[in-house]
Amino acid sequence: MAGSEKTMAGYGPLPLVPNVVKVVIENQGNDGRIADNVCHFTYGGSAPSSSTCVAIATSFWSGWVTNLTPYQPAQTSITKVTVTDLSTDTGGEGMYDNAGTPVGGSSAHGMLPLHTCFLVSESIEQRYRGGHPRMYLPIGTTDDLNDDGDWKSASITLFVTAWETLVGSVIADNPFGSTNIGQQCAVSYVSKMVNPIYPYRRTTPLVYDIPLDGYSGDAKLATQRRRVRKTERRR
Repeated sequence: MAGSEKTMAGYGPLPLVPNVVKVVIENQGNDGRIADNVCHFTYGGSAPSSSTCVAIATSFWSGWVTNLTPYQPAQTSITKVTVTDLSTDTGGEGMYDNAGTPVGGSSAHGMLPLHTCFLVSESIEQRYRGGHPRMYLPIGTTDDLNDDGDWKSASITLFVTAWETLVGSVIADNPFGSTNIGQQCAVSYVSKMVNPIYPYRRTTPLVYDIPLDGYSGDAKLATQRRRVRKTERRR
C-alpha cells in the first residue's frame, strides 16, 4: 500500500519495486511528536542518483510549504523530506531539511489536538480486499471544523486541492536530471491469494497509478486513536 516501508520487522527487506521512489514527508508538532506521510511515485528515464533524490525532496518540500502550510497552525512544522529509489537495494537516497530549519504553519487560526489529521482517499483502478491508498495529512485548524468531528465542506475542497497542487508542482518541476517523476502510485507488497504463507509477500509488487484527479477528502476528522470514526492517524 501507499504507506508501506521498505522493510518489515523480522522478515528482511521487501521486494524491489522498479521505477518507483518512496517519499517520506516529516512534520513535527510543538510537543516533539513526529508525523510521517509516506507516499510513492513512479519515474521514467534514468534511476535517480542520491543528488537527484535530494532535488526531488527539495521540490516536495517547496510544494508542501507553498500549498499545505497555509492550512497548518504555527505549532506544526514541516521538518524534512526523504526520497529513496526502491528499484535496487543500493538505489539513490537523498534528504532535504532546509538546512535544519523547520517551517511552521502560517494559519492564524487555533490548533487542533496533535493526534488529529485530514484523511485523503486515493482512487485506483484495482478493487481489492484490504482497503485503498490514503494519506493522513497533519493539516487543519479550529476554523476548518463544523463541529468536534466534521470538517467544513469548503475546507475539504481546499485541502484536497492543496494536495493535488503539490503533486502537480513536483511533476511540473521535471526533469530532475535524467529522471522524470510520474504519477503518485500505490505499491502492494502483500497478497494471501498469491502467497498464502505469512507474511504473504508478493514476489513482484504491484504498482497502481493514482491519477491527479483521483483524490477525495473524508468529511470526518481523522485521528490516531485506534480508528476513531473508522480512520486512523499515523503520527
